[in-house]
Amino acid sequence: MALSKDAVRLLTTPNAGSNSIVSEVLSCELLIKYLGAELIKTEMEIVYSPSGGPITDYVIQCNQKTSNFAQPLVIAVSVTRAMTAPGRQYTIEMARQLLRKKLIGILYSTKNCQGLWTRQIPHVWSPNTENSSLVKCVYNSLLDGGYSHILGNTVVLLTTATNRSEIFVNQSADNPLRTRVSMRSKNNVHSLAVRRPHLSHFLKPNFFSLLVMLFLMSWRLFILNLHNLLEEPNEPCIIVFPQLLPLFC
Repeated sequence: MALSKDAVRLLTTPNAGSNSIVSEVLSCELLIKYLGAELIKTEMEIVYSPSGGPITDYVIQCNQKTSNFAQPLVIAVSVTRAMTAPGRQYTIEMARQLLRKKLIGILYSTKNCQGLWTRQIPHVWSPNTENSSLVKCVYNSLLDGGYSHILGNTVVLLTTATNRSEIFVNQSADNPLRTRVSMRSKNNVHSLAVRRPHLSHFLKPNFFSLLVMLFLMSWRLFILNLHNLLEEPNEPCIIVFPQLLPLFC
């Protein structure tokens, strides 16, 4: 399965210096495939007023023609990773700091985005079920501990991506390379895969297309529920978004 043109655009566009480009690109790809969305703004294309505060990673639009939303919905996505340094154990305090920082940042960037998006959601990547459990535990403690002022009606997406170390390795892209790679050129995308072998299996077709289609169909009811939560959320919630492994095997 090749990356969509929107995900390749995010990959090849300069950002604010993040070293977690793979997690952002695959987050974008996942939401595009599941929500029928399209990328409308990358990180450096978003204008804030006043500037200098927290920023988000990308903005997508879910159109009526390509999704089940009743009306077009613009969603900002802030990507983060529930991880720590190799050899260290991820703790509940780390999860608490991560989630609180992300939720507070969402409040400020949404306030300063000049009405660009309708909603903003944090997408949390976790390398294993243990870290995911800590994130869910922290979320529930915030929900029960009087932190409604930072939770609002935010929908948190949590994806456990086991055996996908690329997502959790701090590697920044080569900006000149990303700038000159056309999102429409298969030859250039192949060149990118050669230069950056850790991305090669995300940029080429594979033999699991049928498996992927069956997997997507099995998640149809889940996605319909997600549509409802994003369109008219009544209270904050955390959603365990489908694991990445069947989609990018």
